[in-house]
Amino acid sequence: ALQRNSKDAEALLQRSELYLGSARLVAAQADATESLRQRPDSAEAHYVLAKIYQARGASLTRRQELGEALRLNPKLLAARLDLSQALLADKSAKGALDLMNQTPAEQKQIIPAVVERNWALLAMGDQAELRKGIDQGLAMARAPDLLLQDALLKLSQGSYSGARPELLEVLEQNPADLRALEALARSYVAQKQPATALEKVREHVSRHPQSAPTQQFLGEWLAATGDGKEARTAFTAAKAADPNFTAADLALAELDVSEGKLDSARQRLSAAASRDGGNVTARVTLGMLEEVAGNYAAAMEHYRKALDQDRNNFVALNNLAYLLANDANKPDEALTLAQQAKELAPNDVSVEDTIGWAFYRKGIYRTALAHLEHAASRSQDPAVKYHLAMAYLKAGEPERGRQTLQAALRMNPNLPEAKVAQQVLAEATEKSGRTQQ
Repeated sequence: ALQRNSKDAEALLQRSELYLGSARLVAAQADATESLRQRPDSAEAHYVLAKIYQARGASLTRRQELGEALRLNPKLLAARLDLSQALLADKSAKGALDLMNQTPAEQKQIIPAVVERNWALLAMGDQAELRKGIDQGLAMARAPDLLLQDALLKLSQGSYSGARPELLEVLEQNPADLRALEALARSYVAQKQPATALEKVREHVSRHPQSAPTQQFLGEWLAATGDGKEARTAFTAAKAADPNFTAADLALAELDVSEGKLDSARQRLSAAASRDGGNVTARVTLGMLEEVAGNYAAAMEHYRKALDQDRNNFVALNNLAYLLANDANKPDEALTLAQQAKELAPNDVSVEDTIGWAFYRKGIYRTALAHLEHAASRSQDPAVKYHLAMAYLKAGEPERGRQTLQAALRMNPNLPEAKVAQQVLAEATEKSGRTQQ
């Protein structure tokens, strides 16, 4: 079809989906974008773009594409289900429930719609309505998600032995359903049997050793118990099962950092970040690694690349803004980026601190104080206290500056900000002495 007409929107979209299925994200996005250019009102093209952004870890852009797909076609159930899942992942249970309650009447009895509404009810804690939804679904089919929901409801009510047969049935149908595996393990932890929980996880993984997700789950469970050596073995097995399994790259890099192996971590993250289409999470993590290593220019470059892939990545926006203000002496650009981050997360303490620090670096101390006081009132981060102390000192409030500095020093006297703040205090004291003379 594309040989006959290279602008065939439907063929471009189909090829995009094929590329997506084989993780060729650059080619997939190029075809989906061109398909949308040919047919701007295509809900399906927006939906495919949402799947591409999901694969890249660009969660907010994914949600925007899903929202546009639904606006163009409210009956596109796949987009509704995915958007509900995205809202639940962002802790917006009410938004997910409202979305599912708006499902067209003719789709409300379809099992996937019933299942997704149940997930929203579970997150909302509405057990009575959830019970009705589960019973409604199970009357139609013994679907794995319905069985899992029934088991989770039983677990929340303390019926551990009643939930386990259903969890095992789910795992029998889908061995890679980590939700069921985690619920099974947690059921033993709830009864103070952590060793049995680990044993059950090991047993399941041993039956499915070629499953990267199950190996990853075992590694995360072991890491949480402090067994880094065995966790590394499991993560390595996940990579062996699927060389492109980015979650294992991130986990192994985290272990490398904890063991002081920064070069190894950098190598792993660079490979994951550079894989076809790039992975935003790996790129941002690489930026954070370079910050730890003190390579601020490299960190900023990684954050910029992450934003090239996902302009709405909050961590990249905020971290880049802070480095621009603190280390690159570019407070104006820092403020622009920090304000974008604040639009994404209006109540986040870290971005309030970044904005305040950017104003401090511009020499606008009173405006800086307003942001830094707000951040310090909700944060136990000593770096925020140091920033506030310096702003007080520069704004002509030496006593409050000293008090805040002393409080920060009691929290952590070894931060780089401590030395800078003490220098600002010395300058303020010297200036005050000259003034008195």
